[in-house]
Amino acid sequence: MPRGRPREFDPDKVLDRAVHAFWRRGFRATSLNELARELGIEKPSLYAAFGNKEQLFLKALERYASGFELRAIAALEKAPTGKAAVAALLSAFGEQLSDPKAPAGCLIANCAAECRESSEAISQAVATSLGTMEVALAKRLKRAQKERELPASEDPRYLARYFAAVIQGMVSLSRAKRDPKGLQQIVRIALRAWPGE
Repeated sequence: MPRGRPREFDPDKVLDRAVHAFWRRGFRATSLNELARELGIEKPSLYAAFGNKEQLFLKALERYASGFELRAIAALEKAPTGKAAVAALLSAFGEQLSDPKAPAGCLIANCAAECRESSEAISQAVATSLGTMEVALAKRLKRAQKERELPASEDPRYLARYFAAVIQGMVSLSRAKRDPKGLQQIVRIALRAWPGE
């Protein structure tokens, strides 16, 4: 039986370009024709490798989350104290949002509003990604509470939600204007909310 033609592109590189395409324009505004052109492959090859636009978006979202998101969570776990963990997380977002080579904002947050009216699979994937960081942060804050860095009267879940809200605010501001110094100031002020200080 003759073997099929080998792919003429690197799927990982194509997926990275898809991440940036969706990040810049969002799910709805990015057409398959634009994707095929930007990714440098024909539409039939795009379908064969990744499926339809929704399936490609879900793979792009997973790739984005497994990159920056996992690095941020690792930084949370490695930090020596709970407050240092929060500082590391907020600073990591500040750096990402200030990167002139990256599209504005955050792929997941950018798509959160528009994806409410998308398919159930996309809505669920976006909600899961948004929740992952908050859950990881709450877990780290519970550890800080056990280690007596955080008063027993505090609820780590709501403190995690507060810092997650700070991150979402940073994302929104960065979409309007890249302001690294402004984001650093937000991080500094947000850390004053650490209980007991």
